[in-house]
Amino acid sequence: MEFQVFSIGGIPVRLSVWALLLIGWLAFRYGDPMAGAFAGVGVLVSVLIHEFGHAIIAARYGLMPSITLHAFGGFTMHQQAKTDGQDALILVAGATLQLIASAIFFAGWIGLGMLAPQFAYHPWMQGFGTAFLFVGVFWAVINLFPLWPLDGGKLFRLGLLRIVKVKPVLADQITHYTAIVGLIALILGFWLWFGSGFIFFIMFLFGFMVFQNIQALRNGRTGPVRRVNTHAKDLLGDARAAFQDKRWAEAARIGHQIRAEPEVSDRVLEEVFEIIALAHIFDGKLDEGVRFARRAPASPQVVAAQVKALLALGRKDEARTVLSDRGNALSFELKRDLEREVGA
Repeated sequence: MEFQVFSIGGIPVRLSVWALLLIGWLAFRYGDPMAGAFAGVGVLVSVLIHEFGHAIIAARYGLMPSITLHAFGGFTMHQQAKTDGQDALILVAGATLQLIASAIFFAGWIGLGMLAPQFAYHPWMQGFGTAFLFVGVFWAVINLFPLWPLDGGKLFRLGLLRIVKVKPVLADQITHYTAIVGLIALILGFWLWFGSGFIFFIMFLFGFMVFQNIQALRNGRTGPVRRVNTHAKDLLGDARAAFQDKRWAEAARIGHQIRAEPEVSDRVLEEVFEIIALAHIFDGKLDEGVRFARRAPASPQVVAAQVKALLALGRKDEARTVLSDRGNALSFELKRDLEREVGA
């Protein structure tokens, strides 16, 4: 059972009843129940910061994220990202924000100890701060290890799929076997070096993750595989060649053909819109060129061609707006010359 407790920047945050049980368990484990309860709150706050790191990047891409906190940490749900690059940034953002927050908290705690030691070293504050920093540093680092289903394990799988270019099934198998070996090594290490208290909870969590990896191997599927349209990439090479040979109509035609292809990456589409816009403008089809230039990245060539096309069409106000909004892409001299032409 879970319920929404608040929203941060439009991102809903839900709390599972199991998260409350975690606070109760820590209160029971500590000699001072209130210090233990504050330690539980410290754990949840650090985990919330981690998940919020994922969520703010997901929200930046319009993926409608939501956060849930539970006894084993938390997770951020969002719509599927469009590219592997977006996935990677979302995954890395959690540990990054958590480590930054831990560093800021530690510096503030040291300063508070100098100004108000009676508050900084109060058992309740000690419980909160110790738990917050332990989770904020230890878990953030562990989370980046290649241990599926942690963020590092998902990044590892992305790398296998995209960089090593292995088959998806083999990528999944390597991901899970790597995670199982790593998790068992961590469990044995924690057992030998610590073996008590909160560490048992961590060891139990690692054991549960081993079970998840074994189940994933049995099921034969870890996650979606983003398809790459290789035909679109081949066509893009043809469009580049036509553009370089100044065959403007052919370059624009191939560009439009690529736009109609399924599962074309954002990176390819950005270059396609640039080719289409410039090809139309250079071919004298200024209205079409200006329309596609709005969707093309603000490269110096696109912005300059867009402004000159608008001037040729007698649309000085629009040209002035483009210079204002996208003129930073231009060199100082070219921007100055264009400003003179539009009368800015």
